[in-house]
Amino acid sequence: MKTAIGFLIFLLIFLSLAACNKQEDLASKIKRLENEAQKGKSDSQYELGRLYLHGTSIEKDLEKAAFWFSKACAQDNTDALADFGMMYFQGDYVEQSYEKANELWERGAALGDDFCLYNLGLNYEEGAGCEKILRKPMNTSKKQLLWETNLLYTRQAG
Repeated sequence: MKTAIGFLIFLLIFLSLAACNKQEDLASKIKRLENEAQKGKSDSQYELGRLYLHGTSIEKDLEKAAFWFSKACAQDNTDALADFGMMYFQGDYVEQSYEKANELWERGAALGDDFCLYNLGLNYEEGAGCEKILRKPMNTSKKQLLWETNLLYTRQAG
């Protein structure tokens, strides 16, 4: 009995120390990301934006998410273009604008980002913020869908 109680106490202390260590690691990670982001590193700007957007490990703050995404977008970070476009598409913190979402996704698509290309193609198909362009789906494989989306993008841009 004493052994079981001693083990439980040891386990609780160990888990408490591990949780404190995780918090310290998280705090140092965020501090490192903030330092790198302020120095202009687009991957760190995107990562901070993503953390603030989803409230992952830090308090959710859509204003800060939009700020860091815009900084990363200025450097053509395709992940930021994709996520900031989705913020505009859904109207998260920023005023909803399919046109602005399409603008960001067009930049990402031009840089070869599949997510941007796919969402842009869906907006063309639905006419969300752009002229509606219909397509006849041939099959639903990812490769085919991306090819068709790219075709729509090329038609719209061309």
